[in-house]
Amino acid sequence: MTNEKQEEIFKALQGITYLEWTMLSTIITRTFEKKSSEQKDKLLIATLDELKDYRKFI
Repeated sequence: MTNEKQEEIFKALQGITYLEWTMLSTIITRTFEKKSSEQKDKLLIATLDELKDYRKFI
């Protein structure tokens, strides 16, 4: 994230209460968790060659 983008977000958050912040935080966290969960359902185990490569590190 660029400094400009961070500044834009910080300006937008000016003046909110702690309660408002916790509500926003909860909404954002739940949204990311849902999207992350959806992606996990699509992930497949590595190929045989990839698994063999990783085995070298154990």
